[in-house]
Amino acid sequence: MFPSEIEDVLVAYRGSGRDCEELASAIANLALFNSLDKYSVSPFQMEAQKAGLEHAGGKIDDITVVVAQAVASSSFTTPASLGSDLNAQIQKEKEKTY
Repeated sequence: MFPSEIEDVLVAYRGSGRDCEELASAIANLALFNSLDKYSVSPFQMEAQKAGLEHAGGKIDDITVVVAQAVASSSFTTPASLGSDLNAQIQKEKEKTY
């Protein structure tokens, strides 16, 4: 798939309330459809032509889609603060043993 095709799906789903799994399925289904379409222009077809090969349409292959959603959080703990908390806990344990 071309990046613009994935972007089109993202734009269509923006604000729809659908979850990441539904979005991933939509992208995977479009990739499957394109792979079976003997008349569509595809990145594989373009690269094959550059290499001097005749190929029409998509290419049937493994399809994997990963969709993640980044969410802002005010309770995020940075690794640095995790380290200082751990150091304080270690110090308390040392004080108990002496």
